[in-house]
Amino acid sequence: MTVASADHSLETQKKTGAPVWDLPLRLFHWLFAGSVAAAWGLGKFGPDVMTLHFWFGYAVLALIAFRLIWGFIGSETARFSSFVYSPKTLFSYIAKLPKRQASNWKGHNPLGGLFVSFCLE
Repeated sequence: MTVASADHSLETQKKTGAPVWDLPLRLFHWLFAGSVAAAWGLGKFGPDVMTLHFWFGYAVLALIAFRLIWGFIGSETARFSSFVYSPKTLFSYIAKLPKRQASNWKGHNPLGGLFVSFCLE
């Protein structure tokens, strides 16, 4: 398992000029949220014919399959390896939280990455 790089300075991010999340990842998040909401709404309030509910469920499964693949071959911030930070980096980040200053992490910060890792397990 690769530990994410430690260069998260604002200057480095400004030099790249690239958006943090790539288009496929943004589309995944919006389509996933919409498909889950549509599947739930059609299951709860929809017609007695559950065909659309099932199709949105299949869409959710297809999107999850896409995300699993994209987590290994996608852009740097979309990869699962970018969520993993060393314990030293994690505890250093937590120690700085009471100062309430912007942390300027590209992608998930160490605590956010830990939460995402827990959600994926």
